[in-house]
Amino acid sequence: MQIVCPNCSARYVVDPAAIGPNGRTVQCFRCGHRWMAHVEVEPAESVMTDTRPVPDFIIRPQNHDEQVSLPAIPPERGMPTWLKLSLGLLILVGLIGGAGYALRDQLPGWIPGGAPAALAPPPPSAPPTSPTTKPAPPAKPPAPPPSSAIPALMLDKVSIEPVPGTRAIVASGDIVNTGTADATPRRIRFTFKDKDRQPLGERVYELKADRIAPFGRQPFRQQVDDPPSGAVDVDVAVEPLV
Repeated sequence: MQIVCPNCSARYVVDPAAIGPNGRTVQCFRCGHRWMAHVEVEPAESVMTDTRPVPDFIIRPQNHDEQVSLPAIPPERGMPTWLKLSLGLLILVGLIGGAGYALRDQLPGWIPGGAPAALAPPPPSAPPTSPTTKPAPPAKPPAPPPSSAIPALMLDKVSIEPVPGTRAIVASGDIVNTGTADATPRRIRFTFKDKDRQPLGERVYELKADRIAPFGRQPFRQQVDDPPSGAVDVDVAVEPLV
């Protein structure tokens, strides 16, 4: 027969003779609970005649080889195979449709229902020229845009000083490259003017200067031994080597 622990529901197979007709106290081997167990006598069973007292005992679990009618745990069911195939097919169709929609302009002949590719219009034909008609002059090419890499030299901190005891003057200062390309100063030009700011003459001197990097500077010093007579002012400019 089988008895069930009322505390932890553990099942045990015991011999009814070990329980006896009057029942006996048993103890669960799993949780240690004690209770009074009785033999359930079926009508077909014969009444036990052995009425000797039986001491209490601890029942132990049944052998693993014996069949126990315990509730089976159903196996965990995953996603059916047909559902996996259907989802994969839907994803593949969606990817193909999205790619076709994105490339509908690049592949008009391949995508069903796409518009045919627009044909390029033929080049306009030149009008016929008569013997008395002069051909039109060729169009001038557009002027190139001004380049940003142009050397631009200027003078800074210019000082004009007379040479004592002579008519000579000395100009000094810095040559500054304000452009975005290297530049080499070629010459320095002096323009002398009278009191009415009218030009009286010029003096030009070649420079032996080094190349100046963009936004760089280098000093200069130039003496003019024979300025024009009557000059009261002078403009100094620098010219780059082209």
